[in-house]
Amino acid sequence: AEHGQDWRFFPEPAAEFEDFTGRWEVSITVEKFNFTQPAVALFNQQGPALSGTVNTQVGDYRFLHGEVRGGELYLSTFDGSGTQLWRAALQPDGSLEGRFYSVTYGEAVWAAKRNPDFQLEDPTTLTYMKPGFEKLEFSLPDLDGELVSLANPRYDGKVVLVVLGGTWCPSCHDEAQFMVPFQQAYRDQGLEVVYIMFEYSDDFAESEAQLRAFKKRYQVEHPILFAGDSSRESRGEKLPMLNDIMAFPTTLFVDRDGKVRRIHTAFPGPATGQEHEDYKRELRAFVEMLLAEPA
Repeated sequence: AEHGQDWRFFPEPAAEFEDFTGRWEVSITVEKFNFTQPAVALFNQQGPALSGTVNTQVGDYRFLHGEVRGGELYLSTFDGSGTQLWRAALQPDGSLEGRFYSVTYGEAVWAAKRNPDFQLEDPTTLTYMKPGFEKLEFSLPDLDGELVSLANPRYDGKVVLVVLGGTWCPSCHDEAQFMVPFQQAYRDQGLEVVYIMFEYSDDFAESEAQLRAFKKRYQVEHPILFAGDSSRESRGEKLPMLNDIMAFPTTLFVDRDGKVRRIHTAFPGPATGQEHEDYKRELRAFVEMLLAEPA
């Protein structure tokens, strides 16, 4: 960081630049971990100024800003969790090829091509209940050490949204800004929310300050439960009835009879624009349907 610097990449905007506005089908290859991740890039451009985000099956990369110089794009962000830098160059066939640098992956390769119709996999099909299971069972401590489960009388006959998250997860902060007022709006109709938080440490004493700060920042009134660390081993141990937990947040929709009716992986944040609005509308409609059902 350099104090007082009012430009991000170059002191003067480019006089010549390509237009990258639109929807792009993206492939991100993380060489260090030997995997490739599909994604959608959503770009908006005003003159040489470029903004947008890259959305994946496990969440979006939030608000990216930068600029275009000739056929090259430069995008970056710092969201409190880490830094990101995206660079790419336009190829003769109209595609993009470049590098992506982040705290999570180090360095990755990414490529993109324009595709206004490209869609990621249905996020309600990625995590599911294993055969033979209908209900979600857990007994975890809240921030005061009291054990909470869906068998508590508080949840009898209620529709419950169980959100799996973590205070370290930027998308979970986006989700909380939506979920807290949403629950308050539907509380009198029988909607409850429970947060199950997977943190960096399995020691509550090491995680308590972050959890209480999260609760205070978003004025969370519903229970926040501590599930330990966010490793795959811990996820499988705490919620063994799920095939996998691919991303945080993941939201489980529990009906008035205690049955899991839908599981949605990730939360398309406000940086995704219309996709964010579409998901909020879809969630609201599904919850209203559940609330309209008799217990």
